Amino acid sequence: MWPDEMHHVTHTPRIDLRPWTFLCITARRRLKSISNDNLGKIIGDVATDVIQSVFDEDPPQLNFGIEWGDDEDGHGGPAPADAATMYVRLPLGPSDDGCVYAVSLEGAVDHVIELYEDIEGKVTDPKGQEVCRKIATRLRVLAAKLDAAGS
Repeated sequence: MWPDEMHHVTHTPRIDLRPWTFLCITARRRLKSISNDNLGKIIGDVATDVIQSVFDEDPPQLNFGIEWGDDEDGHGGPAPADAATMYVRLPLGPSDDGCVYAVSLEGAVDHVIELYEDIEGKVTDPKGQEVCRKIATRLRVLAAKLDAAGS
């Protein structure tokens, strides 16, 4: 995905580690023998340990924003206009709701095509054609599964 294809869902909190008191406890343990030379390493080590621990206990979640219905997105906002918009919930917010980013499935497909397309906008590279075929085949299977479930 290109960075501009995924965006923060504005009605959810931004990433915020400040309320995490255990971050301070972990940092205090490591800061006993602090010097200017190792400050960056200590901060990086603490942040890494904490984020790894949080992700182990509460992994990121991926869902379709419309799965709660046409009225809401499950995160306090309206359902997305594009039914194929996917939400990625990261457990890095100031509350249990986390921080949510959205991406369009169409944007992900466009990204794959853009990776392999030539100057005329066609995918002619054999590797790119195979990647596109595999994704298209899998998406057709998943579409059939959704159709069967909704019948």
